[in-house]
Amino acid sequence: RAVALACVRVLGLLTALYIFFFALSLMSESFTILGGGLTRAIERLTTNPLAGLIAGVLVTVLLQSSSTTTSIIVALVGSGDLAVRNAVPMVMGSNIGTSITNTLVAVAHIKSRKEFERAFAGATVHDFFNLLSVAVLLPVEVLTGYLEFVSGKVAGAAAGGDGDDMMMDGGGGGAGGDGGGGEDSIPNPVKYVVSPAVHLVAGGQ
Repeated sequence: RAVALACVRVLGLLTALYIFFFALSLMSESFTILGGGLTRAIERLTTNPLAGLIAGVLVTVLLQSSSTTTSIIVALVGSGDLAVRNAVPMVMGSNIGTSITNTLVAVAHIKSRKEFERAFAGATVHDFFNLLSVAVLLPVEVLTGYLEFVSGKVAGAAAGGDGDDMMMDGGGGGAGGDGGGGEDSIPNPVKYVVSPAVHLVAGGQ
C-alpha cells in the first residue's frame, strides 16, 4: 500500500510538472503565432521603464500571482517579443504587485485586532523590501543596464556561449528576427516532450 501511494504521488508530481511546462510552452507558442502586431504593441508599452514597471504591477494585481506574471514575461522574452532590457522593469513591477496580495491576506484577519496587527506588520515588511529594492535597483538598471548585462552573461554561460548576441539585440529581436541566438546550442528535452501536445492545441502552427 505504501509503495502504491508513493507511486501515485510521484506520478502526480510528474503530471503537474508536465502541465506546467506545457502551459509555458503553449504561452510562448501563442505569442509567436500572434506575431508582429503584438510585438509592436509590447515594444511601445515597455520602452519607457516606468510604463513597464506599472504594467508589471497591474498584471500582477489582476492575476494575483507574481509567478504567473514572471512566467508570462519569460515566455515573451523567449519568443523574441520582449527585450531583456524592457523585461527588467516589468519583473520589478511584478514584485511590487505581489505586495497587494499579502495586504489582502492581512486584511482577512481584520476581525481580530491582534492577528491583524501581526499580519499587517508582516505584509508591510514584505512591501517595504520590494519597494526599496525597486527604488534602488531600477534607477541603476536604467542608467547602467547592469542587470541586462549580468543576465546575458549568465544565460550565455549556461547555453555554452558568451551572451553577447543576446545583449546586442536586447534579448529579443522581435517578430521576424532570430532572437539573436540562431539554433539552440544545447538540446532541450522539455521541448521534445511537450512539443507534440503544444502543436496539437495550437493547430499545428
